[in-house]
Amino acid sequence: MKKVKNKKLNILITCANRKIHIINWLRDSVKDIKIYVADSKKNPVSKYFADEFWHSPEFNKKNFLKIYRYLKEKKISFIFPTSDSELKFWSFYKNLLQKKSIFVMISDYETINLCSDKLKFYKFLKKNNIPTIETSENLNTIKSKKIVVKERFSSGSKNCFLNLSKKKCKLLSKKIRKPIFQNFVDGKEISIDCYVGKNIYIVL
Repeated sequence: MKKVKNKKLNILITCANRKIHIINWLRDSVKDIKIYVADSKKNPVSKYFADEFWHSPEFNKKNFLKIYRYLKEKKISFIFPTSDSELKFWSFYKNLLQKKSIFVMISDYETINLCSDKLKFYKFLKKNNIPTIETSENLNTIKSKKIVVKERFSSGSKNCFLNLSKKKCKLLSKKIRKPIFQNFVDGKEISIDCYVGKNIYIVL
């Protein structure tokens, strides 16, 4: 009787761009894997560190069938979304994909919806006594002399302006669709990806 070799686990990292640390973390954490990276850019850095690259379409409902066909063709078992802009898409289809044995490493849709609204998220943290930076739609309620103005629903650092006076904030907020204001905190910002299963994995 012939021995059956263990099949490699196929993992897809989406919006991979320059996120080499996630590729390295997966290689160090899981044996016998094949790493696919997807990005809407034709030539992201991550392409040269993965086993296979997919020049993907935008992750939206219009493209779902095209995306699903790719997942089935490549026999993807796990998906690691990495960009704020795609989180709602993957959380919306998470349960449907799970029925097809494709597991998306993401929170549920309600949680993603809450976290993508900076003002709602601030109020949730405040209500649950979790220390957080003062956030308001009203500039006059911010007591700090150094202020941040940003888009309420943006991802990453888009339309985010730091260390401003109130006068400068008023001018810049007119250019932002849904501005919110925060106390400016001088320091270093660290983004963390946290994956919870039988174990908790934290990737800086």
